[in-house]
Amino acid sequence: MQFTTFSITEKGYSLRDSKDQLTPLALEDMQGRSKPKTNMGAITYLLYARFKAGKFPIAMVSTDNFSENGLKLQEAILTIAKAWVENEIVEQDFYDYLINPKKVSFPWSMIDRITPNPSEKVAELLTADGFEDTEILHSQKHTNIAPFGNTEEVHYLVIEDAFPNGRPALEKAGVILTDRETVNDADQMKVTACLNPLHTALAIFGSLLDYHSIWEEVANPDLLALIKNLGYGEALPVVKNPKIINPTEFIDQLLTKRLPNKNIPDTPQRIAADTSQKIPVRYGVTIGHYIANPRFSVKELEFIPLVIAAWCRYLIGINDELESFSPSPDPLLEELQAFVAEVKLDGSQKEIHEILKPILSNHQIFPHEMYQTGLAEKIETYFEEMIQGKGAVLATLQNALKKHGKNY
Repeated sequence: MQFTTFSITEKGYSLRDSKDQLTPLALEDMQGRSKPKTNMGAITYLLYARFKAGKFPIAMVSTDNFSENGLKLQEAILTIAKAWVENEIVEQDFYDYLINPKKVSFPWSMIDRITPNPSEKVAELLTADGFEDTEILHSQKHTNIAPFGNTEEVHYLVIEDAFPNGRPALEKAGVILTDRETVNDADQMKVTACLNPLHTALAIFGSLLDYHSIWEEVANPDLLALIKNLGYGEALPVVKNPKIINPTEFIDQLLTKRLPNKNIPDTPQRIAADTSQKIPVRYGVTIGHYIANPRFSVKELEFIPLVIAAWCRYLIGINDELESFSPSPDPLLEELQAFVAEVKLDGSQKEIHEILKPILSNHQIFPHEMYQTGLAEKIETYFEEMIQGKGAVLATLQNALKKHGKNY
């Protein structure tokens, strides 16, 4: 065996809860190795078996869609292994084996392929083509499980070329092999500039404007103009080019081929989940680049503040037609909704600053001082425009595009 890959979602690597405390299952695994309760405990146990069989080298390749995935896998494995050594369950030599990159490596990767929940529409098409098993199971966590997947043709897989036991010619299958820094640059390009920020903008405005598919959203010229100005206008100028993927061409492909794909049943509601956790990376990194680079002024930004204002408006749970909707799951939803619970949508609301300040001053969501940058005032202004009654969200978007938008 040369390597093993993982696709278990980011939560599958976690040994800690929301308060950064080790979970009871993790603590149980750290006390013994024979009956692991966590994914990481089981993997550490298998690595120990490989170690005992001959200290054979192996690459442990995470292909889950989050930044620095190899590091998170490595840290989790080492956390358990260190506890085993301290508890005299295994020998120190095992830990030394794990931290020797010539024996065990944890390559970083960047993966990009839009893969929404299995769709009833796709199931119907497969049934018509003669597939017998297309039943979709619906879990209590509102995810769909099926014997098929629906995904797009376009895909990227970039992996750090660190395989101590060799590897097959993965590049022949379209995998890009490179160094760790380049993997991280490609990931940052996608997550902070060229895909994820645009996705979140569509998710927020799509929910407010009562859209239920991404492809329908990008058919709306106003929403398409929004993400063009967000991507080409505000993110591209400050993102680092990873060289292996051209950022401009990446956005070109996203806007012309990927997002308009009617066969990818993706929804703004799916993407809107956990937005409070996504803002620091999807918008905070670009804001940080504008603050740090003397060639730019953070006060030039218009569409990032517009999206954040729309998110604050989204938290109210009433769309642009003044109809109630259920915001997507978010660990901070209840806390954040309390700040906007009494907001009036008839244009009579005062004290916008007092309402939004607790949200915009939350460093967990906004790592930069939003009031010192001047962006908070823009967000408050846009938010006030969006609560002027029915249709105010769309009107605010159109006015912003008219005043600040460019034709890309």
